[in-house]
Amino acid sequence: MTYENLSKDNSEASLTVQQAVKEYLSRYSGSSQRAMTNSLDVAARLLSHQTATASTYDWSKLSSEELEHLPRLVDEQYAAATANRVRSALRGFLRLAISSGVIQPSMELSLASLKNQPRKTIREHTVLTESDYQRLLESCQDERGVKRSRDSAIIALLYATGATRQEVVDLEMGDLEADLSRLRLPGHGKVTARTIALGSETVGYLYRWLQERGREPGPLVCALDRFGELRMPHRSIATQALYLLVQHHGRHSGLTSITPHDFRHSFLLRTAEGADPDQIQRDAGFTWESSARKYIKETRAESAPAEKRKASSSDDWRSW
Repeated sequence: MTYENLSKDNSEASLTVQQAVKEYLSRYSGSSQRAMTNSLDVAARLLSHQTATASTYDWSKLSSEELEHLPRLVDEQYAAATANRVRSALRGFLRLAISSGVIQPSMELSLASLKNQPRKTIREHTVLTESDYQRLLESCQDERGVKRSRDSAIIALLYATGATRQEVVDLEMGDLEADLSRLRLPGHGKVTARTIALGSETVGYLYRWLQERGREPGPLVCALDRFGELRMPHRSIATQALYLLVQHHGRHSGLTSITPHDFRHSFLLRTAEGADPDQIQRDAGFTWESSARKYIKETRAESAPAEKRKASSSDDWRSW
């Protein structure tokens, strides 16, 4: 079908656009497909002023001006890694759409604006204390309805387990023992699967969440609809939504710019106090013992005099 035919028949164009989106996403599977879907959704929402997703936005009407302005909008609202993932997903999809005749061939010239940007800075992690954790939980209590128990359970899981953001998203009810005392973290990438014992406080937050969610099979941490209610059937929370959730409660707790990885980093620093590398490797799901030794080294650096920490901290962070 030619572009001219698409322009004459909006319904037919819409169908072809939807097929192009599905074809592009079908090239991925599992967490990679979710990441690409989320990235295209981000682009579609920004282009449509929050009124469309990747599957509902009419990409055939995308103009060169809109495409060239989009990277600036993404950079303003998202971290560098996320912004580059949006660029990458959009480049791949638009190339497919151009070759399929969904988008004009002239748009090829505008794809240069979607070139990935270098990550100019290396962010130092925030080490979360017990006091910080309690303030985050207090922020969750200010939420209404299901969101209160859901967010509390997420914060408690992140703090108590050292799970990665993707692991929390991938958790299923079957990963949690019936008495809630132990949780199997599924691992992903270079992080291996492992089982973590849960303390009574974490169990309490999980119990209150499961009273709202129920215990039927499906994702342990669920997405909510725009009214703050559970979606049925249960759908897993998106990785970007979890990231924004943590940042939201961080701001309300007076903690600036915290991320889900700060919970993992803090968990491993606590574990590294007096622990051997084997234990840290098991708890973190590290593939290599050398990764565990870095946390032991960092724990010792934290207890060293301040002037020594300042002299060595930047080099230590770059090696992680």
